[in-house]
Amino acid sequence: MHAIEAAAFGGPGVLQLKAFADPVPQPGQVLIAASASDVLFVDTIIRSGKAVDHFPIRPPYVPGNGVGGTVVSTGEGVDRSWLGRPVAAHTGGAGGTGGYTQLAAVDLHHTVAVPDGVELHDATAVLHDGATALRIIETVGVPAGEWVLILGAAGGMGILLVQLLTARGARVMGAAGGKAKQELIVATGAKTAIDYTEPGWPDAVVQTTGGVRPAVVLDGVGSMLSTPVAAG
Repeated sequence: MHAIEAAAFGGPGVLQLKAFADPVPQPGQVLIAASASDVLFVDTIIRSGKAVDHFPIRPPYVPGNGVGGTVVSTGEGVDRSWLGRPVAAHTGGAGGTGGYTQLAAVDLHHTVAVPDGVELHDATAVLHDGATALRIIETVGVPAGEWVLILGAAGGMGILLVQLLTARGARVMGAAGGKAKQELIVATGAKTAIDYTEPGWPDAVVQTTGGVRPAVVLDGVGSMLSTPVAAG
């Protein structure tokens, strides 16, 4: 099989297509013929070498933390009914390894069957952000009709939160920088969008909500941006 290996820390140029021996599924594992790989922003940060204090991954390694594909073999103890199933699966531990590959041997408990009617590429794309978004919503428990402000609402996680919260009846306000991102946020289902690069944007939030602060602020930016609207 072939996989993409990061030969060293650095830019995209460190990625190399390399031949490897086909993996063999161990007890409790399935072997997946991958047709899609989950690519995350954190993959690029790890590859750059800027995350060595947070993740144990060192080159050479195969990046990526998830694949979507079809089960082509099963290890001991795995029901053979998994053979031929379309699945999405996590491939690595903290930070993730082993996802940019043609074949992946994955623990069954890290594998999810893709439901009928769901495209394999779509399932792979939400393998990480989708699960995280659902956990956030379940933890926060936003009541229908309440205002929710999402910072960084045009990113992968933000767009999913906009859609999921809108579907649950929340009044979603998305914040991002620039007109194009604001248009995307509204097109995805938000009631309105604001530009948090503009001076006085916290005042615009309160004006939009009719003078009340949002019931929930979800900060996907990781900064002090949420402080002016969350306080008080």
